[in-house]
Amino acid sequence: MITKADASELRVAIYARYSTDRQDARSIDDQVRRCRGYALSAGYTVAAEYADAAVSGAHLERAEMQKMLRETQRRGAPLFKAVLVDDLSRLSRDLGNTWKIVFEDLASVGVKVIDVTTGMASDGAGARLTFGAMALVNDTFLQLVRAETHRGLQGRALSGFWTGGRVYGYATVEEENPPDPEHRRKISVIAPVEAAIVRRVFQLFADGLSLKKLAALLNAEGVSAPHDH
Repeated sequence: MITKADASELRVAIYARYSTDRQDARSIDDQVRRCRGYALSAGYTVAAEYADAAVSGAHLERAEMQKMLRETQRRGAPLFKAVLVDDLSRLSRDLGNTWKIVFEDLASVGVKVIDVTTGMASDGAGARLTFGAMALVNDTFLQLVRAETHRGLQGRALSGFWTGGRVYGYATVEEENPPDPEHRRKISVIAPVEAAIVRRVFQLFADGLSLKKLAALLNAEGVSAPHDH
């Protein structure tokens, strides 16, 4: 942990993120508020703030995350010497990505990560062990969520309900008399107009028309592509 004396002239950044449907934009505000409070009590100066809203922590393709990493790599001294996160899972829930961000990308330019919830800094004694354990817990949670999500989708499919996404030729309608009115499930039904196009495409292909000529024919007739609807 960094003491107030150590941090008297330390410039820091704040990174916040939320991803699940149980959170909203206020989650970002809450995280930033807690990080700002921590910075104030420790004597830090907040030089930058980054926030990714409604983005999964399972990957690094996040606009604000990438912006933060780019700004630590710029020529000259970085804008900040530490990144504050409300807890390490906000940075990432993937074990490998967490290690890369903390101990490769940021550490290589002299920028540390501080978990505000625990007060642990990534350059502290035993930090690699502690951060590694915390990252492992976050990663385990991610794997459990994936498994539960897959199991739930499989159950829906086996029961004849829609599992998400779009399939050309089909539409969705809400189930009748749902057991849980606040969480209505959807059932797939054939979309007559699209279904007629699908049958025609298969027939033309069976008659020997190539995929390239099929596409040209549909374009010439002004038939919308599946994702143009």
